[in-house]
Amino acid sequence: MSTVFALHPDATVPPKVVTDNLFRAVGLRPVPGAWLPAHFAFGMTLGALRAAIDAPPIAFAFSVWAAGYGASLPALGLYPPLTRDHRRRAAASLVSHLVFGAALRGR
Repeated sequence: MSTVFALHPDATVPPKVVTDNLFRAVGLRPVPGAWLPAHFAFGMTLGALRAAIDAPPIAFAFSVWAAGYGASLPALGLYPPLTRDHRRRAAASLVSHLVFGAALRGR
């Protein structure tokens, strides 16, 4: 999923932005590379949730993206609103979530 961010290599990947801002929000210094296991764990948890509720995979993945990057993360101050994000990064983020949903189709 994260390889999709090669579409916009000069912008920090969204999960790193979120993880670093979360560390700062709780008064800690961001830990290099912490975003990778955090994002993997979050994705695994949401994949399990999707399976438990038997939601359509691609619609679920789109909903995760919209609820996270479009609403809750900006509201919590962990990510910029989509209207202020890099357009290609926002597009790559959406595409990567749809790739995530497509990967869930076989599960």
